[in-house]
Amino acid sequence: MPELPYRTQNVDVPGGALHAAMWGESGPLILCCHGITANHMSFLALARALAGRYRLLAVDHRGRGQSRDIDGPW
Repeated sequence: MPELPYRTQNVDVPGGALHAAMWGESGPLILCCHGITANHMSFLALARALAGRYRLLAVDHRGRGQSRDIDGPW
């Protein structure tokens, strides 16, 4: 399987920084929103399945994943 392009970035918001991740380099963008107990890595299998055709953007919501230290409200 070819390497899947993956990059991350922190986005400053009130209370801290949200952690965002993107898979892919070209194609239509899909915004992925995880459930309450998940994080951005929940979409890795989807990113692999759509590799080369779509880009996926996923953000760790406040209190989850690498955005876990941001103050509420959640």
